[in-house]
Amino acid sequence: MLHESVIPGLFGIPEKAVYLGYLIAGGAYLGIFRRQILRTDFVLAVISGGMLGFSIVLDAVLSMSPLAVFAEDGAKFVGIIFWAAYASRVIAGVIRQAQE
Repeated sequence: MLHESVIPGLFGIPEKAVYLGYLIAGGAYLGIFRRQILRTDFVLAVISGGMLGFSIVLDAVLSMSPLAVFAEDGAKFVGIIFWAAYASRVIAGVIRQAQE
């Protein structure tokens, strides 16, 4: 709800500008950590980014019907699950390397 009501309501920043901020932050993250990311099994992260992006597209394209909200939130939830799985795998790998 940050992009829909919190940031626009508190700071007067339009929702599309918030999405642009998300895109810039994501691009900066990928740019800064690209070498580390490419050394990991990053397929889960790609799926996560795809699902989170798909959620944004659904939010922009679909009306606010119950089915549309379910589809958008479902895509977002799947994206979060894949991001958590990616982070867990990377952390487990770091711990394994530290124990060697």
